[in-house]
Amino acid sequence: MRLTAFDYSSQCLYFVTACTADRRCILGDIVDDAMRLNAVGRFVRDQIEGLQSRLDVVVDAFVVMPNYVHVVVDLCVRARARRASPLQLGAVVGSFKSGSSREAGIPVWQRGYHDHIVRDEDDLEPIREYRATNPIRWALDPENPNRRP
Repeated sequence: MRLTAFDYSSQCLYFVTACTADRRCILGDIVDDAMRLNAVGRFVRDQIEGLQSRLDVVVDAFVVMPNYVHVVVDLCVRARARRASPLQLGAVVGSFKSGSSREAGIPVWQRGYHDHIVRDEDDLEPIREYRATNPIRWALDPENPNRRP
């Protein structure tokens, strides 16, 4: 859900989570605590990486999991350099979601996404760490349909 009174082009860094439709594990598998992307997962990865050239934003960090992605995106770095206004967050998320679904030939994503406004470096570092260690925690992840109790 978006904050109704918040200007999403005013802040720069966002931590975004998008889940697959019906939370199906269609992006790959965790093997030996590492994510192994399948073809759909590779389309998703390529779309996220392509945001930097297509939309001129900076992808700070991301992880593709079996049924969701986490992405830290900076909407302002390149916009400031060009003195242009930054993109809206929804346009960035929509671009990678529609592009990956189009490439995969199936509807990949559920409607909407979750975002966290990254306020400063102290907020960003734990997010980067969480994202980096996500595959290791998959066995206990509530989004894992086969998780161990």
